[in-house]
Amino acid sequence: MTDLDLLIHRRFRIRADDISPCRAMNRACREVLAALFAEAGFVSGVEVGVASGDYSVVLCQAIPGVRLLCVDRWAAYQSGSLDKLDTASAVAQRQEAQRRLAPYTVVFQTTTSAQAVLTVPMRSLDFAVLDGDHEFDGVMSDLVAWSRRVRVGGIIAVHDYDVAYRVGVIEAVNAYTRAHAIGRWYLTRDRVPYAFWVNP
Repeated sequence: MTDLDLLIHRRFRIRADDISPCRAMNRACREVLAALFAEAGFVSGVEVGVASGDYSVVLCQAIPGVRLLCVDRWAAYQSGSLDKLDTASAVAQRQEAQRRLAPYTVVFQTTTSAQAVLTVPMRSLDFAVLDGDHEFDGVMSDLVAWSRRVRVGGIIAVHDYDVAYRVGVIEAVNAYTRAHAIGRWYLTRDRVPYAFWVNP
């Protein structure tokens, strides 16, 4: 177990004999995850799927001097036959994110995750928070691409590890961690959890 795993175990009160995914035993949520990033000395990261910036603000407030790349298409999209976001709402979300994050060191990329990742050097980030496409293929593509941009010993976190998302996130995370022999990975206690692990 790495030093960072030991820190995770302490902050999230993980039992030593727990099997993955190890669920936090206390009420540790995404705010505790952001505080963990700060305690680990992380200073650079990405959030893919920013919307109006709710979690980006949490990250910026928790991590002193963080440099955060915020990636989102901020465009209308559908999920199956349902309109999930119209153009006016997408524009309003982007403007709200820009307003809320103006005091922090943030770079906005209004593009797809696949395009944005090409602008980031390999192993240059301390963390990646993935909350974009929730279909299996999209989650897996993001995991493969952004994990290569996070340094060894950084953290990959994936939001919405929950059956409400037609299990695309769950199946992609399960497959990725199994294929990459990630023996220990964790879930927050949020209503809709984050799955996360130390990048091998």
